[in-house]
Amino acid sequence: MKRIYSKKDNDENNNFFMDQWSEADFLEIRLDATLAACHALGRFFIYDLTLPKKSIPRFEMEDIIMLADLFSSVIVLTFLWTMVGVFVTGIFQDPARSGDSSFDPLRMIVTSSLVGPLWVLVEILFHWPPAGMTVTTAESMMAAIVVGTIGLCSTMSVGRIFSSNFLF
Repeated sequence: MKRIYSKKDNDENNNFFMDQWSEADFLEIRLDATLAACHALGRFFIYDLTLPKKSIPRFEMEDIIMLADLFSSVIVLTFLWTMVGVFVTGIFQDPARSGDSSFDPLRMIVTSSLVGPLWVLVEILFHWPPAGMTVTTAESMMAAIVVGTIGLCSTMSVGRIFSSNFLF
């Protein structure tokens, strides 16, 4: 009987992932994770401003649940952004090792195009605010995905321009 899986294949796969991870610029990962978190928090803040005012201003259990959902969404976004950036698009390759600029607009757009829809879909599936609370039809789901992806792309691109050595 022929073996389909061998230890050598596993070692080659592990080497690919370890090489990609070891060549990553961890400062850029941290900056992008902070920027992604700020994007998600700002997006939630805008959503929260559109909610009706409370009759009695106080912190309720519903607020705690919404904040927990928000932080879960932020964790998912930063995880997806890091994994896609390191292993798929290579936006976190250390420029000292690769010789490239730390800002590549095409890679940012591709990363946003891959991460944005996944992130918004997770929000919708788990009913996390804002996308999970506002989607009622297939059209509104598509609109939420498109708007969320465009917003993520613009925030991350502009933020990367000012946080990297692109301008200087």
